[in-house]
Amino acid sequence: MYAKMGITGLIKFLGKSSSDVHLKVIRGSTVVVDTYCGLHKGAFGCAEKLAMGEDTDQYMQYCMKYVELLLSYDIKPILVFDGRHLPAKELTERRRRESRKQSRELASALLRAGDKEGARSHMRRCVDITHEMALRVIRECRQRNVDCIVAPYEADAQMAWLNKVGVAQYVIAEDSDVTLFGASKIIFKLDLNGTGSLVEADKFYLARGCKRENYNFENFRRMCRLSGCEDLGSLPGIGLMKAGKCML
Repeated sequence: MYAKMGITGLIKFLGKSSSDVHLKVIRGSTVVVDTYCGLHKGAFGCAEKLAMGEDTDQYMQYCMKYVELLLSYDIKPILVFDGRHLPAKELTERRRRESRKQSRELASALLRAGDKEGARSHMRRCVDITHEMALRVIRECRQRNVDCIVAPYEADAQMAWLNKVGVAQYVIAEDSDVTLFGASKIIFKLDLNGTGSLVEADKFYLARGCKRENYNFENFRRMCRLSGCEDLGSLPGIGLMKAGKCML
């Protein structure tokens, strides 16, 4: 199993492999959705309430807006949630927990000092998506007969597998990592108007600047690792462009 990579600039790098798409074009299909991305975006809008321990379902309503959008185009959504943290990312997760703790402490100090604006900024940084928040979305989906899956670990690998075996024709995500697990058709940056950017794996060779017959997916993944990721810092001066030239 590959750990989640977090490749900086990968979506932009894949620009030549992408095209604008509207949900009406994929009417009748099945999609898998990275729901933790939606939870993070929804939580951003109610970060103050979450940080203060107030009850809110604003993050859940945000996720359900996208569910309703998909259903309105006769698209079957399968919501995929992160499961356990990968053991390989324990150090990364520890750093994130410490960062959230520091932001929470700073927010409290700024509130006591009367700096509400400064406190809000740190409140957004200290919000953590809990299992209880995910469960609230799952329960809402069950009431609407919308399928949900909790991945063994992170959602990216689960979504890519469901795409590869034909359970879902498309993946809807914000994180480019799903491309590295072998997903073939990914819609990024989907908005509430139903418009997004479709990235297709069989066009990756265009982004790599090589002929189709010379393209190799494993070579592409090695390029991404060489450029640096969450679990492996990049070499000085080596980004995706230079890493791509090295691999070619």
